[in-house]
Amino acid sequence: MNYKKGLVALAITGALAAPLTANAAARLVTYGGQDTTPTTQVGQFGPQTNADNGTAAFAEIVGIDYDNVVNDDLTVDQILAGFRVDLDADTVWNTNGSFVGSMRTDVTLAYAADTAIPNEATFEFKIHNGSNGTANGGIRVSDIQSVRIVAQVAGGLGTPNTFVEVGSVASYTVNPNDSDLVDSFVIQIDTNTSEVDGNQFFGRNHDGSLTVDPDDIVPAAPLQANFPLPENIQLFLTTDSAINSGAGTYNPTTWALSDTATKGDEIHLNLEKVTNTAGVPLTALFTGSVNSKVITVTDGFELTVVDQATTTIEVETDRTTFADCETWDETVTTTDGQAFQDYVCATSGDRLISRAKVMFASGSDVGLDVQSTNTMEFTLSRLDGESISGVEDVTFGQDNTGTGGVTVTANINEEFKGSGTLATLGLMDALNNNLEANIDIEANGVDPLFPNAQSAEDWVLSGVVIKQGGSITQDVNVPVVYGETSTVLGAITYNRDDAESVKIDGVTHVWGIDGALFKTPYLYSLPNANGWGSVVKVTNEFPADAGIQADIIIAPAGEGAGTDAGFNTPAVGNTFVGVKLPKMVPAEGQYTFNGTDLINAINTQFGAGTVDASLNWHIEATFLVNAPQNFVHAAAQNKSPDGRADSPVLYKTNNNNDGRQWQ
Repeated sequence: MNYKKGLVALAITGALAAPLTANAAARLVTYGGQDTTPTTQVGQFGPQTNADNGTAAFAEIVGIDYDNVVNDDLTVDQILAGFRVDLDADTVWNTNGSFVGSMRTDVTLAYAADTAIPNEATFEFKIHNGSNGTANGGIRVSDIQSVRIVAQVAGGLGTPNTFVEVGSVASYTVNPNDSDLVDSFVIQIDTNTSEVDGNQFFGRNHDGSLTVDPDDIVPAAPLQANFPLPENIQLFLTTDSAINSGAGTYNPTTWALSDTATKGDEIHLNLEKVTNTAGVPLTALFTGSVNSKVITVTDGFELTVVDQATTTIEVETDRTTFADCETWDETVTTTDGQAFQDYVCATSGDRLISRAKVMFASGSDVGLDVQSTNTMEFTLSRLDGESISGVEDVTFGQDNTGTGGVTVTANINEEFKGSGTLATLGLMDALNNNLEANIDIEANGVDPLFPNAQSAEDWVLSGVVIKQGGSITQDVNVPVVYGETSTVLGAITYNRDDAESVKIDGVTHVWGIDGALFKTPYLYSLPNANGWGSVVKVTNEFPADAGIQADIIIAPAGEGAGTDAGFNTPAVGNTFVGVKLPKMVPAEGQYTFNGTDLINAINTQFGAGTVDASLNWHIEATFLVNAPQNFVHAAAQNKSPDGRADSPVLYKTNNNNDGRQWQ
């Protein structure tokens, strides 16, 4: 019987590490494989010597020399939890996943011992989590009956480099936490076959070269059927597959992660016991309780925010455009990533675009095998619900010429939801290379833009899902993580991680404003109460006059009065945005106003009678002064005929350390 020899199917043909008590020379090892030439292929750099692991050129297996080969587990991304992952990549290494973290083109689970293996001996394997507990992965029940032990023909009657079966599964137990997975299994050796009779096999000392040395071959004379397998023979754990079988090839074992597999989980395979037909333990052949790692679950596949947009809203244009774009990389024309040119905000006229950049990344050997034709869904929204009234649309994947990508407008939930192929979204080119993709938020240039006002997060990209299709067998949720990078232009390295960046996963855009912001939550306009009211004094230390405006919320004054009690304003409701005060704050001077001045300013801007100025009103206001934050100071007081009491003033501090933005 011939077996498919290629890259290991996920779980690798993998391996234990060292033996237990009896024989330190019995080894089960996960090892390989780097895509190198036979002349440099030694020991650990295996197991297969040819770059082409298909049937055209028979690749030979590197021996698990006891001194040179160490256990080398495969890292698998947790995004594949619940997946049956087949890493048999044939002749194309990247079908292990387009985001393979290394060039490991093959990985093999191999066994060798310096003691002969009797016919009908049984090998008892245990899959565990590294601490003898139940593993979050393993071989699936649906695959276990196809698992075989094979040996590679080196001479005799058979065709060199082909593989023949020498053992198959006799029994297994089911993982107690996942009925789809195997917890342990038994393989029985069978040499009473015509495929074994008359053959010689490669042993553990084979160096992977195309020249076969005499000491590479065991036994010295062709093996006879029903005889023990010779000492130092190298065996491989494989999967018999009618679809993938072919001359000179084998199909490595296919494993799977459980639905609950997560970063840090490990999957180990131990050869805990070998017995003969009489049930006598053959201690020289088993590796005991030594932990032998096959898979480590990692957190590698993700959509990384490589350039967060920390964009400043311009107050002198009534908050309808951006004062600038981010720092260096949006104020010069550059080309980075895969020919995506940065938006040139400083010379862009209306300055309406806030641009972030994202890119796929993987730090695992095995990730998703995604293609540019796969579809991805996404949602961009403001986490704390700040107003999006000034936003025209969001475009994912627009290039430097202003074309392409997927453009979406807000839904009723004020979310920007969309989907497109990875090529359309600018994340991959036609050859499936990863690209930096732009995420552009475009202002409409008419309505006011609002800065981040609550928690450190602002615009957040979430709901990123790669949809089923192609080699993706089910929808996959993709995490979005913070990861601003450095870019080299000429000999200069520019750091994209600026002082305003928010190092929180998912955040793509953070909007500030070019002025001082402060809140007064407790002011009054009391025209019917003589001697009662509120007064605010703003000091401007900057050597230039500064405009002042306010976002105002009003409610009828009175203890226990509800927001709508006696409220008879038009459809604009009780919130008024961008109310301009009648005077500037003079350079190095002060401006004093009261609560009634704020009510009158509303009527001046929104029309006479918008608010009945003869009534008593409670006022909450967020003030914006067009001067540097540290040059503006404010004080507020509530007064009565008997005296005055200070009213709170909260400043926008941009201090994210304690999560409190207004202090």
